[in-house]
Amino acid sequence: MRILIHTGHDNLKEDTLLTSEGEGAVETARNSKEERFRLPGSSYQELVKIIRAYGSLDKEAGPVEVGNVAVVHFTIVSRNNAFLVAIGVIEGGQKKMATEKGRALARALDHDMPDAIQLNWREIVLANEFLLQLVTAVRIRKGMEPSTLQAHVAYSAGMPKNPGVMAGAGAVVDILTAAGLVKEEGGKLVVTNAERMPDQITSETAASVEGAPARTPSSTTILPGSRIPESGLAVTIQIQVQCTANEIDGLGPKLRTLLREITGAAASQEPKDTQ
Repeated sequence: MRILIHTGHDNLKEDTLLTSEGEGAVETARNSKEERFRLPGSSYQELVKIIRAYGSLDKEAGPVEVGNVAVVHFTIVSRNNAFLVAIGVIEGGQKKMATEKGRALARALDHDMPDAIQLNWREIVLANEFLLQLVTAVRIRKGMEPSTLQAHVAYSAGMPKNPGVMAGAGAVVDILTAAGLVKEEGGKLVVTNAERMPDQITSETAASVEGAPARTPSSTTILPGSRIPESGLAVTIQIQVQCTANEIDGLGPKLRTLLREITGAAASQEPKDTQ
């Protein structure tokens, strides 16, 4: 079980990771298929055609129909479907259709509206743990060459290095750029406004991008911002609980104990009334 506490403020940042007894800090296995992230199966340009095609259809459609609309071979649609499902752009079974966020992105792409394209891609990236970890990797390294980031995408996804995978990895790099989260500077891709990245980028995420996947949070509790009298800073404490199904039964008492300790510490900081 893991409990990740993240406090965020412009001038005050602290990350604490508590692990249950006997559990390693980060799992390192990345060989099973279940841990692989399905990358796009083509270039960014072809991916855009497919997204636009899904956005133009008002019903579920198979690869052949989508391919006809996008003017690409249906096998290219099939190779990209898993990725588009993973990032929440499309949904469905054998036949699929665009989600609400997928349609919003498709409209922006269809009308070639740069600001709307960036906004929609950014929303998608920030909602996806794998893509967010890639941004963190660039930030940690203080920039990466495009080819290095492309290789890192393939490695992090647990995929073999071949032309098809590398094309998909390149599409992911293009998505991060289109989202305005990374930009080219001095021959490297660097994170834009790194200090304003969301709270999802935590110390655990930073560790996981080095080659081990982070576990999906089972629940998140946000405590109201509390004010520190000495500095007047408003601090928001975010607690992410990551555990297995077998650990849920004993989760309540541990959380209550943790919350009492946090609130008790905050109370001790309050100035005492003087008469």
